[in-house]
Amino acid sequence: MVDRVPYIWVTWLAKLLAGEIDCEWSVWFKAHYAGSGRVKAVSGEFDRARWVLDHTALLRECREQWREKGCEVFVERQNRFKLQGKAATLAGQPDLVAVGEDAVTVIDVKTGQRRDSHVAQVMVYMYAAP
Repeated sequence: MVDRVPYIWVTWLAKLLAGEIDCEWSVWFKAHYAGSGRVKAVSGEFDRARWVLDHTALLRECREQWREKGCEVFVERQNRFKLQGKAATLAGQPDLVAVGEDAVTVIDVKTGQRRDSHVAQVMVYMYAAP
């Protein structure tokens, strides 16, 4: 049997760091089993199609605002990264990375209420993204 390296997505870690979830085991479980097909998300009342449409519209609007400022803007999959550590792989993809003359700005657009985990998520992106 091949040992699988745990795979931790930044959004999972951000909720734990921000104290929005208290159960370290839930992140451990996702890291070990989410990619295996053994865990299925339950949609409940969440309207994924609506969220995708709203998120995409907001992402495009934000991208254009940063381009108008003269920045080169990279979107979602262009920003994907994986950091291989000794115990796990940390992965994520910031929604936007705007590169200007004097600064690089990491942006993750949100369609809902602001949460502490959103701040933690961007901070991890700023640390981990190449």
